[in-house]
Amino acid sequence: MNKAASYLKPLMPILSAVYGTAIIYVTAMPVAGDNPGFTGELLTWLLTLAGIALTLFLVYRAEPKVFPEAGQFSLKLPRFPIIAGLLLIAPLWLVAEEYIVYGITSLVHTVKMEPLTYTTAELREDLLSSVHAVLLAPVLEELCFRQMAISPFRRRSAQITVCVVMAFLFGILHVRNFPGAFISALFYGMVFIWSRNIWYSVALHARCNLSATLLAVYCWLGLGEMQMTKTPVIILPDWKVVIASLVLAVAGVCLLKKIHRRQWPNSRLCQATNLSLINKKPKCRSAPREASPAGSTATKSPRSRATSSAAAWAVPTRLPATPNCRRRLRWGNKCNTREAQLTPHKYSVGLGKITKKTNQYG
Repeated sequence: MNKAASYLKPLMPILSAVYGTAIIYVTAMPVAGDNPGFTGELLTWLLTLAGIALTLFLVYRAEPKVFPEAGQFSLKLPRFPIIAGLLLIAPLWLVAEEYIVYGITSLVHTVKMEPLTYTTAELREDLLSSVHAVLLAPVLEELCFRQMAISPFRRRSAQITVCVVMAFLFGILHVRNFPGAFISALFYGMVFIWSRNIWYSVALHARCNLSATLLAVYCWLGLGEMQMTKTPVIILPDWKVVIASLVLAVAGVCLLKKIHRRQWPNSRLCQATNLSLINKKPKCRSAPREASPAGSTATKSPRSRATSSAAAWAVPTRLPATPNCRRRLRWGNKCNTREAQLTPHKYSVGLGKITKKTNQYG
């Protein structure tokens, strides 16, 4: 990293926030009037698409050249089954966020709730604006407030700090819904840091916006009663929505676990400690046992049986060096050249015990 990049790096969160705010302000200008209509919405969609194209160029081309650390985050489109599992979990997060904001606001002052009602004209306007809120706005906001701001930093503590700062700035951008926007941005940032892929955060953001639109349709159809307050914006769904969100979340967790077991048959715990050697039924996928020589009838001693068992169920002796590489592989991404270097595993299996080695992460 050259000297200019080292000076620019601490300023990236502020610069990303200023850039994102400017882009969002420009794209929102056509719908700033009282009745923008379809023409105003169409112009907003076109401006947002132009902003997304410019931001993708900066993220794909410019930022990795200035900050090589940005290569640790993948820009590859994720696998659909993982996205489907996250989309099933997103409604529960939206419901939980509303109740968390309600609880925090109740500690500060008394929250006066009123029934939420929708007219046909209001619903038509919300449905028209939801196209931008679901398909376009999440991509632009996540690229500006998460990808551009967090990716230049390599240390996990620095990434989390920037995530909190950007969540605060994102909440200020949504003035009327500061608590909810802050908590949501914090959640999206943590998902981005953990998965090393911005498109998971984009999918969660879009699904939460879509859930809010579906709640408006649910209220307009008269299927249930919801309470709301305008300062800050809090919408509390009824028990039917909560139960439906729980069911969808359980289905999403089961889908993610199924994908994880299919792609990673050896669990991390079983790989790390090989507990199957200590008088337990093996739970890991075994390596093929070596066939005994033909005609051999000699009885093996207990020590030789333990040695052969250790050889049969031993952990792979060489694994990807860094934890980030293993995490990225689990989420369907690829490791960079430095992370893909192979070193001996930090655990070795002895006779009836586990010996821990020092691990040298390259």
